[in-house]
Amino acid sequence: MPSRCLTLLLLLLCLNTTASAQPETSHVLYLYGNVDEDGNNPAVTGKPPFHPMRLDDTHDQRRGMSQFRQAIEDHNAPLMRKAGVRFRTEERLDTQVVLTPAFLGRYDVLILASNNRRFTTETDTGNQGTSEAQAVADWIQGGGGLIVWSDSAFGGHFRKVGLGNTPGRTSDNDIITQFGMFMMRDNGAGNYLINTYEQPHYLNDFDAGGHQSPDGPDAGVHYRGEGVSVIRVSEPAVMLARLQHGGLGGKLRLNHLDTQDPDIGPYQPDRDAALAIAEIGQGRVLATFDRNTFWNAGEGTRLAHADNREFAQRILIWTAGYDTLPKP
Repeated sequence: MPSRCLTLLLLLLCLNTTASAQPETSHVLYLYGNVDEDGNNPAVTGKPPFHPMRLDDTHDQRRGMSQFRQAIEDHNAPLMRKAGVRFRTEERLDTQVVLTPAFLGRYDVLILASNNRRFTTETDTGNQGTSEAQAVADWIQGGGGLIVWSDSAFGGHFRKVGLGNTPGRTSDNDIITQFGMFMMRDNGAGNYLINTYEQPHYLNDFDAGGHQSPDGPDAGVHYRGEGVSVIRVSEPAVMLARLQHGGLGGKLRLNHLDTQDPDIGPYQPDRDAALAIAEIGQGRVLATFDRNTFWNAGEGTRLAHADNREFAQRILIWTAGYDTLPKP
């Protein structure tokens, strides 16, 4: 073979290899809410937003999410390189978007973060069009991924509006009840470490814990929370991790306002999850019990504690369908 042809062939092979090694881009929408410490609209009251958990740390650096953003957008991290994905994150105020099929079609993953507005459901729309809840369900059926967490702070400061306030959890439940998940009120009951799971899974590095692992005592994925909102599961959702304190002393209980609600009742250890998942059509839904897991340096825990950073990366990879299982 002439040397020029050989050189051209090698160049083409090199270019093909380089192209195939490029990570795919997955687009993430992060929705945040906006209330002051009294639970009112800051634009009306003139007071600063309370714990908005912005990706750029606006209004609150300690409780901001810039480190979370860095973690999930770090395409050179070992987990991201193995998955072959690069996440690109956009944040929007929940009241400035409407979750329509066309709007959701721009994204691969939706994170319901500090949102607190009501989303429309079939009860609101009747036969007059697609509700936001139905639009999300259809989008997930087609391969979208949803991540959800809640906290009392999404309704204001607990000393002003009460630990059991419901705007944050009600906003989430507008969307996730159709997937067999019901977000509870913040229990305000201490610190938790999740280190035991119901089954091996990508989210726990296929190590469910609760045994002496050949990889040592730190095998698997351990993540923390403080003052948590557990998720009650029913079909089709699955409890991947039940509420547990992991030696940190958190109480295994619900907020007393939930236990007094006849539609909820007492804590149910076999249904009240720290981590719940569901596979819906080609898509995936994940709800976890706390926001504190992911913030920069707030109360109780932070992204740098335990395996919180790895957990953050894994939940994005899994909901987007880039885990070690075949991609939907």
